Amino acid sequence: MKLRRLTALCGLAVGLVCAAPPPVPAQGTSLQRIPLFGDTELDVQINNGGAHFLPGGASGDPSGVVVISMTSGSPPAQPPVTFTRSGKRVLVTIARVGDGSSLPFVQQSRVEYSVVYPSRMKLVVHAFGGNVVVTNPINPVVVSDASGNVVVERPRAPVSVDNQSGNVTVHAATAALDLAADSGDVSADLDPSWRPRPIRMESGSGNLQLTVPTSFTARVDASTQSGTVHNALSQSASHASAPPVWLYTERGDVTIGFPQPPK
Repeated sequence: MKLRRLTALCGLAVGLVCAAPPPVPAQGTSLQRIPLFGDTELDVQINNGGAHFLPGGASGDPSGVVVISMTSGSPPAQPPVTFTRSGKRVLVTIARVGDGSSLPFVQQSRVEYSVVYPSRMKLVVHAFGGNVVVTNPINPVVVSDASGNVVVERPRAPVSVDNQSGNVTVHAATAALDLAADSGDVSADLDPSWRPRPIRMESGSGNLQLTVPTSFTARVDASTQSGTVHNALSQSASHASAPPVWLYTERGDVTIGFPQPPK
């Protein structure tokens, strides 16, 4: 009788251990402020994780750059953020951190960054793995990414993106665009207030999609080595004297069209 009771208790204990949920991932947030002294360009290098860049409003520009690091999973040491200056440029480096715990049932760490900067500054981003999002910039944006998607929302100034592996998307553009992906789709839609400026969109392997206002006219050159070109523009709208609009992909389709009416 005692042996059977002991066996039953052992079985219950094993069942409770197996049914226990994994540890809840730890979360941590750190904030670092970088002072500014009349600087006009922010150059950020991110060696680990994605980032969301948010310009400050015209009436509420921060007096410096704020880097917020958000870690989930088993948090490693906080990522070191260093900065230097070169003329009117602030050079910020976010160094790589460890991958956190290797214990079973413990989620590996993941780091995401938010960077708030004065809207008056030009933004240059070099990312080495991770998604990059820039929202509402009113000054030029330049992004290079080794691996990850790049999204720029409602830019009011020229945008230049060079992505090695991942998609490139620009929404509601009003100025010049220079967008390229070695492997990934490239898409852009133009705001009705778009000012006629040059557009270049290119992919080594991926589709191109340009959505334009109904009044759009340009000197269009759209081609693909392996795929189909779909151009909804009339002959006269595609053969205006300016601005130049060049779309090319080696493998993929090229589409120029108009906004779809809401359903």
